[in-house]
Amino acid sequence: MGKQFTFGILPDAAPIDKLSKRWDYLEIPAHIHCAIELGEDRWDEMKDTYVNTGIPVLSSSHLLPSSYACGPKYNKEYVAFVLEIEMRRLAELGVKYVGCYGGHFGCPEGFSRSRAMDQAIDSVNLMADAAEKYGLEVALEPIGKTYTLFPKYADGLDFIKECGRKSIKIMADMEYFAHLDQTFDVILKAPELCVNAHIGGEKAQPNVGGDAHHKSMRRFFEVLREAGYDKGVTSACPWKPTNGAEEIDWAYETEKTLDYLQELRAQVYK
Repeated sequence: MGKQFTFGILPDAAPIDKLSKRWDYLEIPAHIHCAIELGEDRWDEMKDTYVNTGIPVLSSSHLLPSSYACGPKYNKEYVAFVLEIEMRRLAELGVKYVGCYGGHFGCPEGFSRSRAMDQAIDSVNLMADAAEKYGLEVALEPIGKTYTLFPKYADGLDFIKECGRKSIKIMADMEYFAHLDQTFDVILKAPELCVNAHIGGEKAQPNVGGDAHHKSMRRFFEVLREAGYDKGVTSACPWKPTNGAEEIDWAYETEKTLDYLQELRAQVYK
């Protein structure tokens, strides 16, 4: 049958020290937990917080601040400065796959698209330089928004090929496939380029959201299985209580969610 994909959790809204410890890995939000604003002493404390969970840190998201990678705010020197610090810190934690939000690659109305594309390629080359220096790979995240340079997953594949860097790959975020009439099957066009996956999104944590959400997630898992995907699937979502409590019980909710995901994966690989 081959190796199955694993499950991780993104502790951006969820506090690291209160999560279920049964997750296969953690995904660190880079520009929150290893941002340049953190001095080295504070970074060492944050790094210890992750290490002390005993859970490997496989991937990251939230690379770079705001929208400096291209467009009116483009700042090549600043991008290079941020990347060097964030990539080095991610490597210290053992991260392998660095997620980069597609919203950083926007082209607002009135701004030259060809200029934005040139800037974006420059920024991605800087990412590749920093990633390859530290033995990492970058997963660009198409977000289904038409103001971006690669809104669809297929557009992201084309952009990656144009960049031509071995360390630049792609992320499959389940939430964004619902936009612009995309199907999960596009992942099968270049399965070797997919190195990170997200589930949940703005509307629902994995075990919440109704029958349509569950069917969509199952289909997502089926495509990942067909693609031979054996890396991480991260639960990245706004958490909410499911047991009627006024305040969320993080250990309970993250444990319950993981049980749900493992059961669904078992059904898909049956």
